[in-house]
Order: sequence, then C-alpha cells, then structure tokens
Amino acid sequence: MNLLSLKFLIFSPILIAVIFLLPIFTGKSVLIRRLAMLFSGMHFFYTVLFLIFFNNSLIYNFPSEITILGQSWLSSLGISLSFGVDGISMTLVFLTSFLVFISCMASKGCIKSKFSLFYALIFILETSVLG
Repeated sequence: MNLLSLKFLIFSPILIAVIFLLPIFTGKSVLIRRLAMLFSGMHFFYTVLFLIFFNNSLIYNFPSEITILGQSWLSSLGISLSFGVDGISMTLVFLTSFLVFISCMASKGCIKSKFSLFYALIFILETSVLG
C-alpha cells in the first residue's frame, strides 16, 4: 500500500472544509481554530513527506487517472481527468501548504467572527490551488 497519495494530498482540505461547515461547530471558536491549525500542520507535514520521498527520475510514479464512480470523466468524449507532479510543481505544492499553515497561525488575532466559514474558505482555496 502506497502511503503517499496525490488524491489525498489534493482533496483532503476540501473534506475538512465540509466538516467545518457542519452545525456542530457553531459557537466553538477555540475548537475550530485549534482544529484548523492542527489540520494545516498535518497537511504541511504530509507535503514535506511528499517532498522528501519524491523521485524526480520517475515522472509517472503517482496514479495518473481519477475515476469517478468506476468510470472515466466524460468517457463518451474520451476525456479523462489526471493529476501529476514534477519537480517544479512539487515545490509549489510545498509552498502552498506552508502558506496555508502560516495563514492559519497568523489569523488567530485577526478573525473575530465566523471562524468556521473563514477556515472552510481557506481550505477550499488550498484545494483549488493544489488541483
């Protein structure tokens, strides 16, 4: 089993964003802030593991096609969705993850209300930049 998954790296921030928008987090600003910092730190650590174990000689060492419900994306037109990482984009993935981690730490004193919406939008932004 491959521990480092490109799908998990890209789509895990959107999962935590959906969790932050659940009604169980209303009025729990300290919990939301701590969870956001914890998740962004863990995601940054996961990105560092990607950077450490990245093999630049193997261009296609990650799964190249994401299937949705067992079929390729728009298979009738012959269109598929694929994600890949090379040396330059791996550096940009690292930088994006680092900036999200820093922004979660720096927002402690600035954000006064709607914590769950703010952090959900931060993680949606991270998913869109990584994708």
